[in-house]
Amino acid sequence: MTVMVLLVTLALAGQSASAPPVAPAPAAETEALVRAWFDRWNQLSDGPASVDAWIQLYEPDALHTTGPASHQKGTVTFKGHEGLRALAAMTVSTTERPAYRLEIETAREQAAVLFHTAAGPWGGPSVAVQFAAVYTEKATGKRYVTPGAAFFQVQGGKIRRARIYLAADERAEVEPETKRRPG
Repeated sequence: MTVMVLLVTLALAGQSASAPPVAPAPAAETEALVRAWFDRWNQLSDGPASVDAWIQLYEPDALHTTGPASHQKGTVTFKGHEGLRALAAMTVSTTERPAYRLEIETAREQAAVLFHTAAGPWGGPSVAVQFAAVYTEKATGKRYVTPGAAFFQVQGGKIRRARIYLAADERAEVEPETKRRPG
């Protein structure tokens, strides 16, 4: 019995010694990373500098999952920096003037962007936020607003996984300038 307890103790000690716990990133650092993601997404253009700046927020082997395009079913996952480049190129070729913004919640005369954070088993935080996506479709010239939610897994100050949901059934066309009533 003593030998068994000793073996179990040594095995557990060996596991904890081989994988020291990673301290989670401070909340302010994680929130800044999420804010940077939205800022850089809004700045995507045909130029490689804007795409490179956005991709640098991700780990080299990161996964980014989105909903399907109109000709697809199911989710679409982009893997690694090259996959992210393909996502950026597709987005820039089909939309323009992106203005994604984090949603602000208000109560009791206070307003805040809510970052829902939990510790992940990979040694970093998971962060969820609500946002509104505003963009113009290049094919139609129509501007839309769509509610969404984003889920980020962060490790070592970089995004390891991202999941972006856009509520396509709640998409609404932004009223064109020519249809607005005079002030």
